Amino acid sequence: MPYQLPASSRLSSVFLIGKHTYIITKPHGTVFVDIAKVVVGACKKRAVSLESSSGYSLYDPPLTESDQHVEKLAHTDVFKFFDKAALITDSSELDDKGLPRNSWRLCSVQQVEQLKLIVGLVPVWFTGIGCFITMDQMNTFGLMQAIQSNNEVHNFKIPPGWMGLISMICLSAWIFIYEKIYLPQARKRSKKNIRFTTRHRINTGIVMAILCMVVAAIVERNRRDAALKQGTLVSPQSILLLLPQFAFSGLNEAFAAVAIMEYYTNHLPETMRTLAGAIFFLSFSASSYLNTAIINLVHLVTSNNGKESPWLGGRDLNKVKLDYFYYLIACLAALNLLYFNLFSCRYLEKHVDKRSESRHEEMNEAA
Repeated sequence: MPYQLPASSRLSSVFLIGKHTYIITKPHGTVFVDIAKVVVGACKKRAVSLESSSGYSLYDPPLTESDQHVEKLAHTDVFKFFDKAALITDSSELDDKGLPRNSWRLCSVQQVEQLKLIVGLVPVWFTGIGCFITMDQMNTFGLMQAIQSNNEVHNFKIPPGWMGLISMICLSAWIFIYEKIYLPQARKRSKKNIRFTTRHRINTGIVMAILCMVVAAIVERNRRDAALKQGTLVSPQSILLLLPQFAFSGLNEAFAAVAIMEYYTNHLPETMRTLAGAIFFLSFSASSYLNTAIINLVHLVTSNNGKESPWLGGRDLNKVKLDYFYYLIACLAALNLLYFNLFSCRYLEKHVDKRSESRHEEMNEAA
């Protein structure tokens, strides 16, 4: 106690003495409030027809001096319903200074375009959820497979928890090969943008997810058959046979997850970068909840049939048919591939941010 008081007083004095050197920026509000204002404003003007709005003008004021760090967003023709929030339907909506009297009825084009950018992420966001469900299987059932496999390799016992390192190693290895080997060599041969497109990487990641589940199902079938034949809890099958499915899971993350995160970051302006990260990790959480719902549904449906073993349930994989569940997840991943190419990628192409191309060009010049 005698030392705590002097220490706390000295720590407080450091902040007080340097108070005049602090850079204090006045808060400019949050993007979530602007989103709510645009939605409310568009709903209030839902009766206004955009086709007959030629007599109306959009409220698009220039950025103030305090917003010099903010990127000015140009008006776009997508999601036109939200444009109603920026329509000046009556001159009384503006005061003498040209500012909205009610910010919950009249919003700026800047606020509307911010919401459009976020809405444009939703289709790709759902694609990400489908990719992350496959990764969840390796973190749960994949480790259970490792526990019930022979982990002895040349008098050395491999801990089952180490199998998760395979995915991380494959992820790191691909990033190193792509960034340090492929791109430098490709830049020497061509001055064009030789990076893999976002669509190509997401497609590759989804294919890796499908292969991961198919390989996992085949390996699990052989592991269970060997365990039942020997009559033991732990199968004589080597734990090394689980390496391919964990490797495919890591490549799924290396291609799809990294590409989606990069797309979020490039799609949104710098003032919304933190929101991009939040949206990305929100898809991880959503995939976990959806995966839990799928597991509960599969267990409920398959456990009611007393003739055959349930697909899931219990701590002994030898008594269930996990391979069937893996095939089900593979089918869902295939549907995700169709969804992305038939629907989601169209939004990806429409909303690809040109900032990413210029940023890559700057990186190429620096290299």
